[in-house]
Amino acid sequence: MKRLIIYLFMFCLFLAGCGNNPISNSSTNDTSKDKIDEKIEEESKKEQKNEEFELKEIGETFKLEDWEVTLESFEFNKTIVKERVSTKANEGNKFLILNFNVINNGTEADELMKQRDGASLKAVYNDKYDYEVSVTLMDGDLHHENVRPLSTVKGFVAIEMPDKVVEASENISIFMEKEEDKVQINIR
Repeated sequence: MKRLIIYLFMFCLFLAGCGNNPISNSSTNDTSKDKIDEKIEEESKKEQKNEEFELKEIGETFKLEDWEVTLESFEFNKTIVKERVSTKANEGNKFLILNFNVINNGTEADELMKQRDGASLKAVYNDKYDYEVSVTLMDGDLHHENVRPLSTVKGFVAIEMPDKVVEASENISIFMEKEEDKVQINIR
């Protein structure tokens, strides 16, 4: 009989312990989750503030450090032809050809799109697919144009994209940045 009472007492303690722990743990877990969610939200807001791009239109001049840049026009084409030289996009792709007018307001000759310390450029389709620049060896490609101080050059930048992206109706945005200057141009 003593054993039965001891077992019942232990069983009651066990049930009491099981009943209280989940309630207190869940409220503690909910509070912890809320704090973590708030912290993540604050961090993402900070990141968004650091990654803000100034919205510009086609034909509008903007500044990228010592450079004045204008995206004058764009076109989609299977082939880029400059003088007697041409380059063709891979099968199932087309080039997004961005035609720029740039002015070097710096004190030395420089390249806007040079590999190290140059302006970066990418196209983003449907707010989630990134397409990087396709460097050509053609005259007029801004990756090779050395611009003297206070001189103006017209040139292009090419980005190879799938035909599916070119023919779709979703948006395409161009993002350019150099140091602190960040610009977004919606082309579609």
